[in-house]
Amino acid sequence: MTECLVSVITEGGCCPSAHHVDLSEGSVTGIDFTCPENTISVNIKGACPNEVIWIDSFSETTSSGGGIEIITDSQGNATGEIKGLPPDTTSYSVLTESGTCTADIIEATRIDFTCSCPPTLITLASFTANYDNTLALEWQTASEIDNAGFNIWQSDTEDGQYVRINDKLIPAKGSPIQGAADAYQPSGTVPGRTHHYKLEDVDLGGVSTFHGPISVTLTESGVLLLSPKEPGDLNGHGNLTLADAVMALRVTCGLNLAPDHVLTGADTNGDGKIGLQEVIYVLQKVAEIR
Repeated sequence: MTECLVSVITEGGCCPSAHHVDLSEGSVTGIDFTCPENTISVNIKGACPNEVIWIDSFSETTSSGGGIEIITDSQGNATGEIKGLPPDTTSYSVLTESGTCTADIIEATRIDFTCSCPPTLITLASFTANYDNTLALEWQTASEIDNAGFNIWQSDTEDGQYVRINDKLIPAKGSPIQGAADAYQPSGTVPGRTHHYKLEDVDLGGVSTFHGPISVTLTESGVLLLSPKEPGDLNGHGNLTLADAVMALRVTCGLNLAPDHVLTGADTNGDGKIGLQEVIYVLQKVAEIR
């Protein structure tokens, strides 16, 4: 008697038998083979929040080799696996409810998609923070079309995981022809620690757009520090406008709106001060001559 393990070789790999078989008679029947599944991990980023996405695969022998349906998280990201793919799988497609996706990385066991989400019809004029015994996140819109409201998201690191901190949607106040101002007071702010905040606007169809982040530090003495994205960004909105030049001029003249409202990193010439150099710098950047 001769017993041995037998395997079937396929294009996709080796399919071994689960047990020893007797080959003394030269042939056998009824052997069960277990073939490994071809699995690929799928990573989605940048899609619309809470969106259903269908990923399909295609091979040379079948019109569709298998797919999965996944739902993105609140940040528009998702991960999943497609199992049991044919060995000759050659391409993949992504179907979203509203946006588009492009494959960044295609490997034997991994494929990454970067997606886009159509922007909401909100024109945000500003998103900043102020401190007057209590921290307040403030935003101003120039116009709001089909806007349902806003959410505030917080993280301990700028590029980390953000968590929504408002219990329910903050109702919209603006209109297509007139913006509105609003504010939210976050709790649990720890002096000496930097907190990062994003503003999310949500339209009536559930599509949302994130703004920010802004980085806020409350010192032990009650001074609010904001970290702008670039030199000259005195109001911390993430871009340079005439409002930054006006604020720099007010600081230069001793007319700062709030003495406890200090913007770090807005200095443009390295002297650690806000003065006429910052006013000139911002004006030149706005006029696109610098």
